[in-house]
Amino acid sequence: MSDAEVFHREAGRLGEWLTGCLADLLGCAVWELDVTRTFEENGLHALGAVALAAEAERACGTVLEPTAAWDHPTVGSLARHLAAERRRARLALDGVPGAPSALGAAGEPW
Repeated sequence: MSDAEVFHREAGRLGEWLTGCLADLLGCAVWELDVTRTFEENGLHALGAVALAAEAERACGTVLEPTAAWDHPTVGSLARHLAAERRRARLALDGVPGAPSALGAAGEPW
């Protein structure tokens, strides 16, 4: 599988996971969301956006700015950003003695 295919597959899984998190934060069903619209258009406001970024950071094992949900305002754009950050982290760990071979592989929520 090519690097691009791996990236798109991971971004897709992250998107599905983010959609579930968004539904949980909003107290609605996943099917009620329009993932092509912004988080704000779906009803997520400032505190919820910070909570979503914090949950994504925790689950992905990457450091995100608290403004990540504003900087990447849709499920798809945030999922691609998370996939890119995870890829950067994996590349940074390549060849580091004692580093995990796959960032987050043990407890990925997606």
